[in-house]
Amino acid sequence: MFLGKKCQVQDQPRPWQFWMIMLKSGNMDTSAAICPKDGKKSEPFPPEPRFPCFGRGCMNMPLIYHHYTRLRHNHGNRTMRGSFFGTWDLDADISTALSKENTSYYSVTWKKTVGKGGWIFKHVLKTSPKYPWLMLYLRSDATTGFSGGYHYQTRGMSKIVPRSPDFKVRFKLDIKKGGGRNSQFYLMDIGGCWKNNGKPCNGDVTSDVTRYSEMIINPSIEAWCTPKSLRLCPLYHTFSNGTRVHRTDEARFPYDAYHVYCSPGNAKYLEEPYDLCDPYSNPQPQEILQILPHPVWGEYGYPTKKGEGWIGDSRTWELDVGRLSHTLYFYQDPGTKPVVRHWPSIDVGTEIYVSGNEIAEWRLSNFDILQLFGIVLLSNMLFQGPVYGDQGRTSAVGDPGMRRDGLRVAIEAWNQCNEVGEEAPNMGSPRKADCFDIINSTNPKVRLAHRVKEEDNELGITNTLLRGSGTMDANQYAAWKEMYLGRRCEVQDLPKPWQFWMIMLKSGNMDTLAAICPQNGKKSLPFPPQSSFPCFGRGCMNMPLIYHNYTNLQEFNGRNVLNGSFYGTWDLKSDVRTALAKNDTSYYQVDWEKEIGKGSWKFHHILKTSSKYPWLMLYLRSDATTGYSGGYHYQTRGMLKMIPKSPDFKVRFTLDIKRGGGARSQFYLMDIGSCWKNNGEPCNGETTTDVTRYSEMIINPSIHSWCNPTSLWSCPPYHTFLNGSRVHRSDEENFPYEAYHVYCSPGNAEYPEEPYNFCDPYSNPQPQEIVQILPHPVWGEYGYPTKKGEGWIGDSRTWELDVGRLSQVLYFYQDPGTPPAERYWSSIDLGTEIYMADNQIAEWTVSNFDITVPERERES
Repeated sequence: MFLGKKCQVQDQPRPWQFWMIMLKSGNMDTSAAICPKDGKKSEPFPPEPRFPCFGRGCMNMPLIYHHYTRLRHNHGNRTMRGSFFGTWDLDADISTALSKENTSYYSVTWKKTVGKGGWIFKHVLKTSPKYPWLMLYLRSDATTGFSGGYHYQTRGMSKIVPRSPDFKVRFKLDIKKGGGRNSQFYLMDIGGCWKNNGKPCNGDVTSDVTRYSEMIINPSIEAWCTPKSLRLCPLYHTFSNGTRVHRTDEARFPYDAYHVYCSPGNAKYLEEPYDLCDPYSNPQPQEILQILPHPVWGEYGYPTKKGEGWIGDSRTWELDVGRLSHTLYFYQDPGTKPVVRHWPSIDVGTEIYVSGNEIAEWRLSNFDILQLFGIVLLSNMLFQGPVYGDQGRTSAVGDPGMRRDGLRVAIEAWNQCNEVGEEAPNMGSPRKADCFDIINSTNPKVRLAHRVKEEDNELGITNTLLRGSGTMDANQYAAWKEMYLGRRCEVQDLPKPWQFWMIMLKSGNMDTLAAICPQNGKKSLPFPPQSSFPCFGRGCMNMPLIYHNYTNLQEFNGRNVLNGSFYGTWDLKSDVRTALAKNDTSYYQVDWEKEIGKGSWKFHHILKTSSKYPWLMLYLRSDATTGYSGGYHYQTRGMLKMIPKSPDFKVRFTLDIKRGGGARSQFYLMDIGSCWKNNGEPCNGETTTDVTRYSEMIINPSIHSWCNPTSLWSCPPYHTFLNGSRVHRSDEENFPYEAYHVYCSPGNAEYPEEPYNFCDPYSNPQPQEIVQILPHPVWGEYGYPTKKGEGWIGDSRTWELDVGRLSQVLYFYQDPGTPPAERYWSSIDLGTEIYMADNQIAEWTVSNFDITVPERERES
């Protein structure tokens, strides 16, 4: 812990400390009873050949010498070099230990040219008759918690603990000397810890179990697992297609793929026959699964035959360790929930087993662990989040400043009441995603690993039999699909995982005769068409066509540029290729572009209305990663790994408006959405009592204030100034009427102050309350525009808005006598709502989006 503090590097999502070189001797004095037996105090027993010991003191620590890393100049290159070295033979001359027979030795040397390539670690391990069982590994351990085989708090290099099935390990290995026939050289050794009931380890050494999986590539090591030695085989082998075969199935079980399996010594329900693992070589019980090169492992990038990667066959490996480790058999008590497999130790090296005077030598470089569809797990991050002038603040979004090369973006479409109703022909459910990771980002041959396939995006209730869907309708299926895509895109992070930026589409068309939309959360009745609800007839509430250009990599003048898009139309019979240019055809487009390793993603938006679809909306949202987001009564997925809470959050972004969308385009510089009941309690999915709350700043200078002394129902009852003073809307001298476009009360409010105006009861699945504000000097203190035209067409700006403080002082209805609601904002977005105007076009770009909260919120 002390050295960790001295070495610690601040990073996201958590600090890291160091690579760990691990030495271990297998000597054990059985008469001293030093080692516990399966976590319990052991008793002395006579010496056994499997536990070498030359007598008292045989379990000594090695001598450890150190050459501090130094900088050397060599033929114009600046090279850094250092080492650790030593011996277990305490009376030996270290200067001759490597060359002298019957003397143990180890050394690890590291070197790197300044500014070029990676560190190269050279390892040497030599056994002796007194120390015939020795181990040497280079490990990437967890930075906190327990690492493999260690029941104390650990420090290491893995700032995020890899989890099956979503991680890969990449490294270069060059073996010079193998260490003899008994050298169990581990191409990959992973260690985890969980109890037999599936719960995580907690330091109780009698119930904790260390779990290991090790790939041995020494071709001299044979399979001990055979049809005649079933106790040395795992119970099952699972093939990559999911097929599982029992070890008694001699026709199909791949016995040669396994060296040996042993069960944890505290397992209560083992299937006969079984072999228990060595009960002494860990502080708690252990389970070990050792595999050998075999064709069944080829799909995971592992060697398929003996000799691959051995002496003289230097290779760069990219192993799908996450997927393989997910399929391997590990014991659990019957009836317990399958464990989530985390691997806090991942290492490469050898264990020379009871052989004197053997030497192993190898070099390791370019080691990395990648969380697939996620982020780099080790310290060599491709991106470090932006640093702001506000000290003590942290980002609440998974992708601070939109700078992460591996993009996560999704799209959703809603009808007037934020549902689907019916899927568009041949489109599937209107939820799609584009999520990928950059592979070999420091290599000229960059490639993208897409997490969401076309078949995932095409899922729809009309073209698939959903596994376990039961009787879902199109609305429920869309919610399920969002969860599904979220799982495909999810990035592990602290304090919680996140999934994607969300592009939201909505049409305001409503068929009043169909009574599809509830009225304030209750079932509605049909009513005659009204001018406030556009509809050309049956089918007017259709979902749009959604087309997708997957993000791809292109080279422009030596630059690696990523770009992709979603686009489409609500006019189902139109040609989308001409929709933007053709009169009276609706259209939308969102495309994104970024140069690898530089700057922010730039999201370019276009929205066009038509006479059949005159009321359209397009937003880029940062939604909650769990729970309910603004206007959505299903579980949501999004970008907010921390939910911003008034008054302590700020929003920062760059907005460049090219075309405004006409005089009726309610362009929202900032739109925040939340949900709480009128008694101040959080929403719980009960649509008759839940209330969606919105605050929106409209910056289109054509939008005027409807709130005035003669229309008090369009004003909130109070305005609160920055200094805390509050004025009633009837105070014509002091109330800032022109700061408000309109206010409306929730339709289920029991005590609204007269005069009042209820919000549209149909355009949310539950009642809603809306406060729309306009540029005005009263908002200047919060960083908002103070006069019309600021931030509009031709006035591109980077905004830093104190949304938290402003949202704390805005009026929202609550029943009298109830405690004030804690205002959490689960949706934060910007974009436009073109209201009842056909053939209008809006166009804008967004970049550098971030939401910051006080650093203390990270822990909450």
